[in-house]
Amino acid sequence: MRGRIKLLLLGFSGWSLNYVYRMMLPPLLPIMVADLGIRSFEAGMLMSAFFISYALMQVPAGLLSDIFSRKLIVFLCILLSSITTLLCGMVASYVQLLIVRLLFGFAAGFYYAPMISMLSDAYEVESRGRAVGFFMSGSRFGSAIAPVIAVYLAAHYGWRSSFTALSVPGILVSLAFLFSAIEPQRLKRSSIKGLSVLRCFHRPLILAYIIPAISLMSSMSLATFLSLYLVEVKHLSVMHAAFMASASSLMGFFGHLLGGFLTDKLGYKSALIVSMILASVSTLMLHYAPSELLAFSIFLFGLMSATGAAPIIAYTVECSPEEVKGLSLGIGNATGFIGASIGAFLGGFLIDNYGYGLYMLSISCLFLLAACLSLLIPEGKVLRQVAF
Repeated sequence: MRGRIKLLLLGFSGWSLNYVYRMMLPPLLPIMVADLGIRSFEAGMLMSAFFISYALMQVPAGLLSDIFSRKLIVFLCILLSSITTLLCGMVASYVQLLIVRLLFGFAAGFYYAPMISMLSDAYEVESRGRAVGFFMSGSRFGSAIAPVIAVYLAAHYGWRSSFTALSVPGILVSLAFLFSAIEPQRLKRSSIKGLSVLRCFHRPLILAYIIPAISLMSSMSLATFLSLYLVEVKHLSVMHAAFMASASSLMGFFGHLLGGFLTDKLGYKSALIVSMILASVSTLMLHYAPSELLAFSIFLFGLMSATGAAPIIAYTVECSPEEVKGLSLGIGNATGFIGASIGAFLGGFLIDNYGYGLYMLSISCLFLLAACLSLLIPEGKVLRQVAF
């Protein structure tokens, strides 16, 4: 019991830092755009560079986590992510920053599959949704603290100092994970023969791979440009916009917990449909509602855009053959962040050429599309009838 709780807490800490490093960039964009002399499209490409390399690493990460020590993979991931973040603070040009963010994506991409694989082995199916929900809430916890800390450091010491200073906690957490985490025993070992069994389950897994691509295309795109949007359209100060982005991510922390609870109590289908519909509504509210409701719409978006993570992950785990579970999770995360990479640069293109109105409408429609596809998911809390 204590071993799996320690694994969950250390995994949460590493996942939080993973998101601090990736999401500290958007709140700094209003400062960096002026300093580097770039447009929204180029700013979006900084996130797309990360998303693309991150997505490319998901399948290799899944394969490696099915074969080698998952604990060692996670340790190296946290350490290398911290080092590449440190390098972000040492760049002298936009091109150098773009290259380092690409390298950061390669490093950070080795976290998700081995951690979810370990947690699914450590926790029984009845409590797995809540464990995954708590772990995934680290993404929003990290995203919540990143804007305030990053902007504060940038305001006092320059934006490069934000990357330099925040790389230090990651190095410490990587060492704590290496020496303290206990890897659970695998329920099944991977084999070359086992790779072919994934094809037998392709139909239920298609939705597990497509829905994350669409939902992350919308949520990560809006997360990329939220601070810039609040500064340019809502005329907030950079620090005020950072606080609003932080508050949205903090609500996402509770959204992940809510998603885990709903998954265990109601099933992944209902939890996913509700979260996608409300994320769509909150996106429109964010743009069209009066200023008095701005904070509420930001909070609602942060909450509901995160609620769908736990049910889709639980669905992926239950649909995946045990011996290639890591690979299947890697594929799902890869498609998700391929969608995120498209959303980031396409969002910048839409903003530069058509304005924020069409951009926000597009984000809302993508969430609705994800909700419609969620209707095709089988009913039930878990797929107990599927024999692996």
